[in-house]
Amino acid sequence: MITLPLSVEPAPIRINSLHRWMIEDSPFWRGKPERRDDARSHTLTNRLVTSARLVDASVFLLETGAMNGVDLRIDGGLRIDGGLR
Repeated sequence: MITLPLSVEPAPIRINSLHRWMIEDSPFWRGKPERRDDARSHTLTNRLVTSARLVDASVFLLETGAMNGVDLRIDGGLRIDGGLR
């Protein structure tokens, strides 16, 4: 991805990115249980991302000084099987 090349110029300032998928408890998805269930079935963990899990990932990247140029996917292990519509 592009995060690693972008992290070179401002070094030693660290640059990381989060790539999140559906946030299960967001106001947008909260009212769409059928869509959430369908999306959940396409993850390896059978779980969707929640706001708390996204915060945990953000804190991990912020507090771990060895992380730089990382594209962290937060998606419950989304399978690439063409099943999502």
